[in-house]
Amino acid sequence: MIFVEKYKGKEFEDIIGYGDRIKSLCENGDIPHLLFHGRPGMGKSLSAEIIIHKLGLNYIKLNASDERGIDTLRGKLKDFAMASSSNGKRKVIWFDEFDSCSTDFYDAFRGFLETYQKTVSFIATCNHIHRVPEAIVNRFNVIEFKSPPIEDIIVGLQKIIKLENVNIGDDVLVELIKSCKNSVRGSINKLEMLSKLNRKIEMSDIVNDMELVETVHKLLKERNFPQARQELLNATIPAEDFMNDYHSYIMDLSITKKELSPDTTKKIIERFFEAISVLKFSANQDIVVEWLLLKIMELV
Repeated sequence: MIFVEKYKGKEFEDIIGYGDRIKSLCENGDIPHLLFHGRPGMGKSLSAEIIIHKLGLNYIKLNASDERGIDTLRGKLKDFAMASSSNGKRKVIWFDEFDSCSTDFYDAFRGFLETYQKTVSFIATCNHIHRVPEAIVNRFNVIEFKSPPIEDIIVGLQKIIKLENVNIGDDVLVELIKSCKNSVRGSINKLEMLSKLNRKIEMSDIVNDMELVETVHKLLKERNFPQARQELLNATIPAEDFMNDYHSYIMDLSITKKELSPDTTKKIIERFFEAISVLKFSANQDIVVEWLLLKIMELV
């Protein structure tokens, strides 16, 4: 079992940086409508899971990017909202990727919320709150998940380091966290990948992610895919983190440095979209990254 699942938090105290605040909102079991937003890896989904399971609530979870039409509201959600709770407690409808819904869905959702809010609490998680209509946002208690203090992340990682017998010094651990932009999930993933070296993790193992992206991109321009792939394997960076960094690099090349034409940029972004769309469902994420590199090499 991978580290992020093996050591997934189960208590409010495990929500780094936000445990006390979220616990105080749910203490009496009368959960308000909650909207958690912020960049990936900050603990939004974990918080929703802990609320639901600690309070023993009946719930249904929907990925809004997959089921974002009003037919979903009229069908399975209406059936769930109208059904009696099996334990007499409030029910929860959890929308993941809430920023991906259609305009028709948001319009219908307002009426749906007003109709069933006496018996149902709504939890929404998303990365980009600006994509959600303000009239919808205003109906939630909103919590922005930002990067927690590095000291708090260290405490959590030290527990994993001890249990997994990972050999890493404090100074190297700090650099590891910084290289993941203080993402809790990213830091855990990177720690796991580096632990597979089966030796003491050195400072030289903590590759600067943007330097890695620049190196890989340069090699792709030179049509040297084997070396680009090897550089990536040597770096042991999680696929999701690499894609996010590479996307930022492409945007910089296109918008700031004007080194990519609008047409080339469009095609590259389309390849990123395809890769990211299948990444979390893939049994082998390395293959997805390799596919992306080959597609970018065709365009640069």
